Amino acid sequence: MSEQKSIKIATLNLLNFAAPPYRFYSEFEGYTHSQWQSKTLFFSELLAHMSPTVIAFQEVFSVKDLEEICKEQGLPYFSAVSAVKHEALKPDVLYSPVVAIASKYPIESLNCLLPNKDLLDYFGHQTPFGFNRTPIKCKINLPDVGFVSFYVVHLKSQRLITDGSLFEQINAEPNLRHYYEQSFALLRNSQDRSLEASIIMHDVMTNNQNMPVVVLGDFNHNLEHASLLPFNIANDHSFKDIPSESGLIDSYTLSQQAMEGKQKPATHFYRGKGNVLDYILLSQHFDPVHDNCVIKKLNYATFDGHLTTQRDGEDIRYSDHAAIMIDLSV
Repeated sequence: MSEQKSIKIATLNLLNFAAPPYRFYSEFEGYTHSQWQSKTLFFSELLAHMSPTVIAFQEVFSVKDLEEICKEQGLPYFSAVSAVKHEALKPDVLYSPVVAIASKYPIESLNCLLPNKDLLDYFGHQTPFGFNRTPIKCKINLPDVGFVSFYVVHLKSQRLITDGSLFEQINAEPNLRHYYEQSFALLRNSQDRSLEASIIMHDVMTNNQNMPVVVLGDFNHNLEHASLLPFNIANDHSFKDIPSESGLIDSYTLSQQAMEGKQKPATHFYRGKGNVLDYILLSQHFDPVHDNCVIKKLNYATFDGHLTTQRDGEDIRYSDHAAIMIDLSV
C-alpha cells in the first residue's frame, strides 16, 4: 500500500507584527523587547506545531523578521509584494501593513494583484483604485497536485472611519447625527470590501486556465455577508440554476469535520462574541464530487488556544485571530 501524502495550507493574521524599535500607526503603539520576545516565541512554537506546507500572513510590518522565523521553521521560500509605509516625519512609525506567504516549495509567478480597468469602469469607479492591503498572487508546484494558484488577501476591515464635516449641516440631535455618520461609514466599508472581493474573483475566473485555486486570508466579515457575495455566489439561493462549479468553496464544507456535523469554530472574538473572519477558499479541483479532484480527503483545524472570549482588549503578545489550516491527503 502506498503511503498517503499530506499537504497543509494555513493562514494567520499576526496582529501588528512590528519589531522594536518600530511602532505601528502611532508613536504610542509598539512592543517592549519582552513583549516582542513573547510574540516571536509564540509564533515560532505555533508554526512548529502546525508544520504547514504553505502559510499566508496578514498584518506584517517587519517582513525580514517574519522571513527569518519562517526559514527557521522549514519554510525557505518567502515573499511579500508590497512595501510597508513610514510616517514622513516619524520614520519609526509604520502604517499600511502587508500580506506575505511562506512555502516549503518555490514560489513562482509572484505578482501584486492589479484590478482590471474594464471592471473598475463597469462599477463606475472614477478615482484611482487601491486595495487597502494589496493581495499577493502566485503559483506553487505542490507534490502530486501540480501548480496551484494562490491569492493571499486581507480585505477592508470593519473599522469605521468617519468624516464629521459631511454631517455638520444636518439639522438633527447630536445622537441622530452620529447615527447617520456611523451608518454611512459602515456602507462605505462594505462597498470597499465588495469591490476588493469582485476584483479578486474576476481575476480568479479569468486568469487561471483550469488551474486549482486557493484564496486565503482575513476576509474581515463572515462569508455570508453581502459584501463577500462574489466569493459565495454558488451558495446564494437568490440566484437560480447556478452550476455547481461556479465560485469558490469554503474549505470547511469539504472537510471531514463538517461531514461529522461539527460546528465551525470562530476565528476572532469581539465583545465576547465569536465570528469567522478567516477563510481558505478552494476551487472545484478540491471537491471530491468532481472528476478532476486532486485530493482524497480534507481535514480542517483551528489553532485558537491563545484566544479567550473573556479578554478585554487585544494582547499584542499573541494574535487576536486564530490560525486555520487544511490538511489535504493526496
